[in-house]
Amino acid sequence: MQEGLGPTALQLAGTQLLTVLDVLVEQITDRVWQTVAGYNDILPHRAALAEQVRPNIQHTLEFMSSGRDIDDDDRERLDELGRTRALQGVPLSGMIQSWRVAERVLIDAFCLVCIQAGLNSAEQRNGIRAISTILDRAEQATAEAYLEIYRQLQKDHTDSVGVLVARLVDGSAGDRVEIDAQARRVGANPSVPYRCIAVTVLARPGADDSSADLARLRRHLIARLVEARGPSPIVGVRDNALILLLPAAERDSLAVIRRALDPTQHRVDVVAGVGDVYESLSEARASCHEALMALEVGLRQGRGHDVLMYGDVVVEVMLLTNPVAAHKLVKSYLGALEQHPQLVETIKEYINLSMSAQATGHRLVVHVNTINYRLRRVRELTGHDVRNPTDALGFSLALRAQSLIAG
Repeated sequence: MQEGLGPTALQLAGTQLLTVLDVLVEQITDRVWQTVAGYNDILPHRAALAEQVRPNIQHTLEFMSSGRDIDDDDRERLDELGRTRALQGVPLSGMIQSWRVAERVLIDAFCLVCIQAGLNSAEQRNGIRAISTILDRAEQATAEAYLEIYRQLQKDHTDSVGVLVARLVDGSAGDRVEIDAQARRVGANPSVPYRCIAVTVLARPGADDSSADLARLRRHLIARLVEARGPSPIVGVRDNALILLLPAAERDSLAVIRRALDPTQHRVDVVAGVGDVYESLSEARASCHEALMALEVGLRQGRGHDVLMYGDVVVEVMLLTNPVAAHKLVKSYLGALEQHPQLVETIKEYINLSMSAQATGHRLVVHVNTINYRLRRVRELTGHDVRNPTDALGFSLALRAQSLIAG
């Protein structure tokens, strides 16, 4: 405390204001309850706030009247107040604003005492500064304790989300009751439809820290969803992939994700796999599996800035899950063409262009007779005629399998 007139005026006012403690508590409670966000949404009734305001104001007036500073016991009490506010869910800004409300009420009451006692302006200024100092220290102590608990709560929330995502991805999440309970602990509604999107960053030459790229991608996607007022996803990381479980019954978040992954919005090469929509979070375990399988297809094929729907790559997924069959297809249809890349290119274009020799010749800038010669050569080397629809299907599957094996 400052020496001289200030503390004397402060002690006088503190002693006198303790006699009207109930009035001051009522004024502060009323203003906080009506003007500060958070309290009337969280506390059950106004009286609950008054019960918490009273000891804080009483201690503040005792500081004023005694002239003593905040000691360890006071800090412990203020720490408990900060922790309580964090656990109640009162916003930090609301708690700080409530201290400012108390400051204004106490300074008004102090100035009135000064006027009634005939104290001069210097004494008033010193007293006002002393009141502000007391409440600043109290606010700082509660804010530090609040932030400590808030960080712990955030960590617990992140850990809980991570566990939930991991168990859904691994298929080890247990029954629906358990999943629903875990979801509600992290503030998610488990009863609405969900779809899973798995996204990862393609390896960049010279980039050592893929986790930093993934963290930036996460912030980018969440920011775009917030801008679009989309539903909040359940987000986690699994095997270097960002897992987003999106409520699918609200806005079209998939469209937001597609735009966010466009090269004009996110320059780092990424690939995403998208699972189907399922009716609840517990059923969305299947969507997680689908999204990761579609993502694996995209990675193996190097499809940067592409969003692969599971239904569009289900054939590739089947080949991935049966590598023996995939290798046999490649060997049977393409094994004899290893030294003939020109023939493989002709097969690809011929199939892609609806088995039109004319269109294939135009695409490859060669005469149609050359295309027909190449197709006959393919039949001679492999024993399969790509002009036959059944063999064309075999070549198509073999080419898909080759792209996956090479990846």
